[in-house]
Amino acid sequence: MPAWSSPPHPLRDALDREDDRPAAPWPPRRQGGVEALLSGLGARIGAVTRALALIYFCLAASTVITLAWLMPPFQNPDELAHFQRIDQLSQGGVIGHRFGRGYSGGAVDAHIEQAHAPFALLPFHPERKVSSDMLARAERLGWGGEPTLNQFPNTAIYSPFCYLPAVAVVTAGKFAGLPLVETLRLTRAVNGLLAVSIATAAIAIAGAPAPLLFAVLTLPMALGQMAAVSQDGLILALTALAVALVTRGLGLGGWSRGTLTALCLCLAVVGAARPPYAPLALIILALPGVTWRRRLAGAGAIVGIVVGWSLLAATLAQVVIDQPDVFPNPAAQLHRLLQAPGQVLPIAVNTLTRYADSYAEQFVGMLGWFDVILPRWLHGAAAVGLGLALLATLGGRLPAEATAAPAARPAAPLAAPLATARVRAAAAAGILLAAAAIFAIQYLTWTDVAGPVVLGVQGRYFLPLALMCGLVALPLAWRRPFAAAQAGARLMVAGLPFLFVPAMIGHIVERYYLQPEQIRVQVVERADGLFQPGGSLDIVSRDSAPPGTPATLVLSGWAKLSMDDPTHSLTLIAPPGTTVVSAISLRRPDVAGFFKDPALLWSGFQLTVTMLPRSGSDPALCLLSDDAQFGRFVLATPADPATGKAPCAAMTR
Repeated sequence: MPAWSSPPHPLRDALDREDDRPAAPWPPRRQGGVEALLSGLGARIGAVTRALALIYFCLAASTVITLAWLMPPFQNPDELAHFQRIDQLSQGGVIGHRFGRGYSGGAVDAHIEQAHAPFALLPFHPERKVSSDMLARAERLGWGGEPTLNQFPNTAIYSPFCYLPAVAVVTAGKFAGLPLVETLRLTRAVNGLLAVSIATAAIAIAGAPAPLLFAVLTLPMALGQMAAVSQDGLILALTALAVALVTRGLGLGGWSRGTLTALCLCLAVVGAARPPYAPLALIILALPGVTWRRRLAGAGAIVGIVVGWSLLAATLAQVVIDQPDVFPNPAAQLHRLLQAPGQVLPIAVNTLTRYADSYAEQFVGMLGWFDVILPRWLHGAAAVGLGLALLATLGGRLPAEATAAPAARPAAPLAAPLATARVRAAAAAGILLAAAAIFAIQYLTWTDVAGPVVLGVQGRYFLPLALMCGLVALPLAWRRPFAAAQAGARLMVAGLPFLFVPAMIGHIVERYYLQPEQIRVQVVERADGLFQPGGSLDIVSRDSAPPGTPATLVLSGWAKLSMDDPTHSLTLIAPPGTTVVSAISLRRPDVAGFFKDPALLWSGFQLTVTMLPRSGSDPALCLLSDDAQFGRFVLATPADPATGKAPCAAMTR
């Protein structure tokens, strides 16, 4: 046997066979030199890429461990609320409860909030960095604080199932006397490694959908979720396992009682964790070779668990979450939709028109509190990788029966076109209904009454649905295998994450730990000459200083400043007594992408200035940029409220 050849593997060979009889060979034809070379190369690459599961485990496990300690404490989405929910469970609190007016949560260790405090000002402020003082203040806190009533309404309603591994780690951390932040990091690592192990098993047994599972599970957002204290990592892993169990049953000629129970358990845990995913249970009703009684029992058990927990949560813990500028009212919103159901389609169209690009960007990866922005090339490469994975799945081997005794085989192959068509249809219906449920829940609970668009939907919510697409893309019976093309697609899918992970880690380091470049700024009372318009002063915020004391203003926007010119500068036209406290550059990938010029990647800025106290409103400010590559520009500024004119208008040409 050649060194590159893979040994016989009964399960894989069963998944690769079209039925219990050898497939009819294609008519023999003579191969040319190039075709013979590609065929041989395809066989060799195919042998290598069968190790997708091993590649995934090595890459994902090392990434999860790195992120568990690299990401600052509580900087994953809702990580504080998840950690408080875990502490509540470790103390025996199965579900949160309402208290006060509009609050929901429970009693948790007071030190959790204190450990979070040093990092509370980091989210949404990329100019703020983690300091050694922050870490020291948080790391000196241990467990044993007074149980304090805290609100965490978004996680108080979640089922405990996906939290159980984290609860075990927190309980062990308390028993061992670990510092609280170190327990948080250890919880991330254990939770992530468990999710990676389950996902690895799914890829190993999935057969044809393995490339798509691999591509989705190696996206930066998926890896980031696995390395966070939350239930999202296990939701992804269990969804992937559910897909793999379906294809495994198709390949082995049926589902044993244990396999069917495991499949139902995966979908039940996922649905209880996030009820909008409950429609994915439709796949149980389409399983060929399973009696209707067993199918109905399995689907009914899933729905019963999800509905039962949802009713318990709604009765005891669910509240409308307070937001600063949005005032949801689920009852009024539902009443309005029932009165005017024709509004559903325009709302859906408006939402997708406005937010589709944002969903796609978040789906691939916007880490932290959406302030770790990954480069545009990575998003493009991820789209290519997902497309190749989908093609590899569509053109893969059709799942079929295993070689079993004739008496044990079903009367018709489970992988017959009609059977797989039912599986595809059920999976597609479940995906569409789950997506609709995501938008419906967010419109009822997170959007103003009669709002024109749905608010609060995040791209990461669609990752489990992307995994289920592996069942929609089951191989087509009429496809003709192209070994070289299939192997090449698998090789590219396997290789792309090795580009994603270094970029992801580098941007996390840059976001949280590297101090930004300082920009030279001079303050003048006036400047003569005409300038081209370019750049924008987007935000001017002022602190609430008492009357008669210096005011602090924060100016942010973008200017035509090249990252290749270290001599570029800004000029601020302001009244006497204005002092620049700090001037830092910020990443603006949106500006670089719009102008298709990577030199503008660091064209953003944030200036903090103090101004002497004066009567009346703040004076209008004008900002100029000077760069050797781009030239001199005057930035667009908001109009002066007193005159209604832009303060720099007279200086443009």
